[in-house]
Amino acid sequence: MGVTGLSIEERKWDMTLGGQQVVTCTMCLPRVEGTGTAVRRLAGLYRRLEKLWTDYVRRELYLYACLELAQKQERGSAFRPWQGTLECKIGWQRGGVVGIRVRWREQRGFRSAQQRTWGDAWYADSGEVCALRAFAPHKRLGARWLRNRPGGEAIGRCRQFYPDLDGLHLIDRAGRERTVRIT
Repeated sequence: MGVTGLSIEERKWDMTLGGQQVVTCTMCLPRVEGTGTAVRRLAGLYRRLEKLWTDYVRRELYLYACLELAQKQERGSAFRPWQGTLECKIGWQRGGVVGIRVRWREQRGFRSAQQRTWGDAWYADSGEVCALRAFAPHKRLGARWLRNRPGGEAIGRCRQFYPDLDGLHLIDRAGRERTVRIT
C-alpha cells in the first residue's frame, strides 16, 4: 500500500479570441500511482490544484488578456500573447520522502513575469505532510541541526520548504528562497 510510482504529466493548450492567440498555458503536474489512502489523498491534492489553476486561467487570466487585446487593437499596437505556467518538479525521492517544487508563473504580454514558488514534502507510504526534522540525520536534533548548516539561519522564517538534490530549499513569507545543504 502507498505510492508505487510518481511521474510528471504535461499538458499544453492555447486560448484564442476570434482566431488570434490570447493565452498559452502549460501545466506539469505529478501523477501519483499506487493504492491506498496515501495515493487517494495525494492524487486529490494535485487534482484540486489542477482545477484551481485551470479555473483561474480560464476565468481571470483569459478575461484580462482579451481586454488587453481589444485595447491594443483599438490603439493599433502590438499584442503579445500572455502565458500561464504551473510546473511541478520532483526534486527528492529518498527514504520514503517525496519532495516536489511547485512553480506558478504568469507572463502578461510585454510586462515582467510574476512568479511564485512553494514546495510539498510528504511521506510516500502514508501521504502525510513531512516535517523539517525528517531531513536531519538525527530526528531528535531536527531543526537545531538544520539551523547550524550553511544557510540554515533562515529556518526560523521559513513558511514552506521542499527538498531537492541540491539541499533543502526554504521559502520565507516574502517568497525568497534559500538553500540548506543536507547531504
